[in-house]
Amino acid sequence: MNSPVGTISLAKKVHGEGRAMTPQEAIRILMLSPIYFRLDLPARKELIQEFCDLCTEIILDMEELKAA
Repeated sequence: MNSPVGTISLAKKVHGEGRAMTPQEAIRILMLSPIYFRLDLPARKELIQEFCDLCTEIILDMEELKAA
């Protein structure tokens, strides 16, 4: 898992060009999976963070492709 500092800087980069996923949006999507509810709270928090990080990376990659 990425460090929170790295995630914050990625989110700041994306905010100006695209839109970073918020934890609330990630929860809304992840709640559609029955597996989400089988996880304990620390595992849910880690999953939410990883999901947001992955979405941020995808947005950054898309922005790079648009710029090329």
